[in-house]
Amino acid sequence: MRIQLAVSITNSREGVPYPVLVELMLMLFIIEMVIEASIRLPKSIGPTITMIGGIILGQAVVQARLVSYFLIIVVAGSTIAHFTMGTYMNTVSIRLYKYVVILLSALYGILGLMSSVVLFCFYLGTISTFEVPYLSLSTKRGKSK
Repeated sequence: MRIQLAVSITNSREGVPYPVLVELMLMLFIIEMVIEASIRLPKSIGPTITMIGGIILGQAVVQARLVSYFLIIVVAGSTIAHFTMGTYMNTVSIRLYKYVVILLSALYGILGLMSSVVLFCFYLGTISTFEVPYLSLSTKRGKSK
């Protein structure tokens, strides 16, 4: 990482009274509320309200010095990535697992991040649909007689 980038990230945290974990949980809670609102609003107005609400809330929390600029960029990127996924029911497990990854990473650092990836792989290995494992490498469908 270039020294200018590290200094810029450090300067963006100047004056923020909370640790990064509290800051991140606050922003994720706000984003979860915005996502839930966009799901329940009519399709004609939902995306517009979500975009304007995100911009206003992001600007307000940065001006109030509750979160850093860098965190706003990271959360905005992850929110955009969230909206590229499928329907609500397909994203619920990902939205919940995100908090497991954050907590493990906050407690154990890179070891927590790697262990959460291993846990996710174990979870994918246990899933089966119509008696075919999700991570199956074979192309056989059903039972052979």
